[in-house]
Amino acid sequence: MSAPAARGLRAPETLNRRKGAKPRGRAARPQPLEQRMLLTATLCLLALGAVMVYSASSATTLLQGRGNGSGYLIKFLVYGAIGLVLMRVLARDGLARVESIIAPLLVVSFVLVLAVHVPHLGVSVNGARRWLGTGPLQFEPSELLKLALLLYAVHA
Repeated sequence: MSAPAARGLRAPETLNRRKGAKPRGRAARPQPLEQRMLLTATLCLLALGAVMVYSASSATTLLQGRGNGSGYLIKFLVYGAIGLVLMRVLARDGLARVESIIAPLLVVSFVLVLAVHVPHLGVSVNGARRWLGTGPLQFEPSELLKLALLLYAVHA
C-alpha cells in the first residue's frame, strides 16, 4: 500500500472521477478567462450592432416602401454568424492555418482590387467604382485587402 493510500488520500487522477465515469476529455475542459472575455465582448458588440442596424434601417426601408425593414438586420446577423464560426475555427486550430494562406490572400485581394477597373466587372455606386458583382451580390475587394495586409503585418 502506498503512503498516500495509507493516509486515506486518493491519487489526483481519481479525485474528480465517479465510479464508472469516463475521464473528462479536451472538450470538457473549461475555457481560459481571456477566451470567455473575448467571446462575451464579441457577443455584446454583435448585439449592440444588431440593435443599431435595425434602428437605423427599419424606418428608412418602411418609409421608402421597400419591405418590412428587417433586411439589413438579417444580413448583419448572417455575417455575424459567419464571423463567430470563423472565430471558433481560429480559436481551435490556431493561426498556423491562417499563416499558410497569407501570401495567396494578398495576391488574390490585389488582383480583385485591380479587377474593379475592368469594364463590366467593376460596379459604379454613387459615382465610385469600388465594387465587384451584380445586383444584390456585391463585394468590395478593398475590405479583403485590408484583412490581408493586417494579417501580413502581424505575421511579419
